[in-house]
Amino acid sequence: MYRFGVIVSYDCKSSKLREKAIEACFDCGLDRIQYSVFSGVLKSTPYKELVNRLKLLLEHKEPISIFIQKVPVGSIRDFLLYEYDERAIHHFKVYVRGKRFFD
Repeated sequence: MYRFGVIVSYDCKSSKLREKAIEACFDCGLDRIQYSVFSGVLKSTPYKELVNRLKLLLEHKEPISIFIQKVPVGSIRDFLLYEYDERAIHHFKVYVRGKRFFD
């Protein structure tokens, strides 16, 4: 069965909608990259379930923005993520292909 990478990002003020978005992403097999950004590799059925569950959040008629993008599987694993940790001065983390590259 065909697999593809998926990136999901959302923005909402409602804690209730935020929790439902997080639950949908985790239930469908995505990993959290940042607070409101998820990514992973999905097959067609979990992808359709994810899209349907996220679209249902629009029915609450509360402000929400949802971004969903399909990308090639290789691309989803090839990324750089730079983080600054507030608990440590000048502490940056770099991830390459989902693994910590250096601190």
